[in-house]
Amino acid sequence: MRTATPSEPVLPATPPTNSLAVVSLVAGILGVTVVWGLGSLVAVITGTMALREIGARPDEMGGAGTARAGVILGWIGIALLALVICAFCLFFLLLVPALGWLSLSTEPTTLWLGLNLAA
Repeated sequence: MRTATPSEPVLPATPPTNSLAVVSLVAGILGVTVVWGLGSLVAVITGTMALREIGARPDEMGGAGTARAGVILGWIGIALLALVICAFCLFFLLLVPALGWLSLSTEPTTLWLGLNLAA
């Protein structure tokens, strides 16, 4: 067995990455790209749990940066989802009535979008 000489630095063993931190990062990436809402919510919850576990035992677990990145991506995904929902609501509450696309006419020649089919 080889022993370290004074000229060779001895690197400390890095603790293993917390698995919840990895789950948080993957869910955060999915929450921003593919699975809006659900992935972001999972990222925030698992990332917070991972940060608590890492904080309780910092010598035994690593991955605090991974967990923080997952939480940040999760909140970004939640904010994007909220913006999309607000834009959707504003479209139907403000723009559609302003353009007259909805018609309350009961004439059979008028579509529900306000298009007049009479020749």
